[in-house]
Amino acid sequence: MQALQSELPDFEDAVQEQSAQKEQLAIIITRNTEDFKKSNLEIHRPESFLKQLHNSQTDETEEDRVHE
Repeated sequence: MQALQSELPDFEDAVQEQSAQKEQLAIIITRNTEDFKKSNLEIHRPESFLKQLHNSQTDETEEDRVHE
């Protein structure tokens, strides 16, 4: 029901946003970032999310080496 009142321009995107919020997710990964500009969630394109994920794993690996 909240999706109907969303400020997002596309209803299906609003449903995705509301579903993510209900499940307490912080990120939506989509190729359609333009429609999520008014979202309160962190929005990533697949490429940027994978790059961020890779960088965080690399940082953790380097941190583990320092503490060995």
